[in-house]
Amino acid sequence: MKIQFKDVENAITHFISVYEKKGIPKAKINNGYCEDFAADVIEYLGGYKKSGIQELSAENFMIGENGSEYDNDIWDVQLLKRYWPKIIPPNGCTWDDINDLDFTCHIWMEFKGKHFDATCSQGKYNIFDMPFFIQRKKDCEKYNKKFKNTLISSLTKLY
Repeated sequence: MKIQFKDVENAITHFISVYEKKGIPKAKINNGYCEDFAADVIEYLGGYKKSGIQELSAENFMIGENGSEYDNDIWDVQLLKRYWPKIIPPNGCTWDDINDLDFTCHIWMEFKGKHFDATCSQGKYNIFDMPFFIQRKKDCEKYNKKFKNTLISSLTKLY
């Protein structure tokens, strides 16, 4: 059987139901169960080799600030431009902005250039259009703003 986008979507929908029956709501799958979820979907569709689906994380697209391929400090923009040209920062963001956020805690699936997880069963060509990454960006911005305000307040009190 040749796997199609609809097969991936159906498998994701199926496993969301399986996880919910185990008491794990859809929203929690991407918060601690994403690696297991991806492995279940891929195995269900015939495994990595047969299905052509990859399991990915942000670290797959990162390098060290010094250029080392063994570190994951910043996004490897050259790699992305060459092999994943549809992965670009969200509107209003630069790669420097994205490098300031922590996206290293999620596993998702890729099939024929589209990226999938429990909250994105139809897939997106740009990972930053996936609900997980959109929410993570908002959470990081909120945290950074709170941290910055707390720091400014603390420094103001010192002087």
